Amino acid sequence: MDIKKRGRKKLNDNQKGVHGNDTFDNLERKIQVHFLIFVINFCNNALKTEYRHFRYTFKQINYKAKTIINQGFTSFLKQSFIKDLLNLEISTKYKRDNKFENIFYSKK
Repeated sequence: MDIKKRGRKKLNDNQKGVHGNDTFDNLERKIQVHFLIFVINFCNNALKTEYRHFRYTFKQINYKAKTIINQGFTSFLKQSFIKDLLNLEISTKYKRDNKFENIFYSKK
């Protein structure tokens, strides 16, 4: 099934295909972002289970740091402990908190 595209048409058929959401780099980015969100949520659930009255939670990691897709950062993620992942800079959505808020709680 051929999908009709709007806009200016291609001049020759030798051009590359569409860079969509199913290309390798976009799939790798999705998996990495979802994995880092899972790690933070998992740690928060573990805190809530172990210490019921502990009022602090780990904040989500900055999205720009989550979406870095290169060989060096991927190997860093594979070799690092959860403690190292929690030490990354938190999201800019937390205006009132220090950007390294998770570091203080991961060392306790």
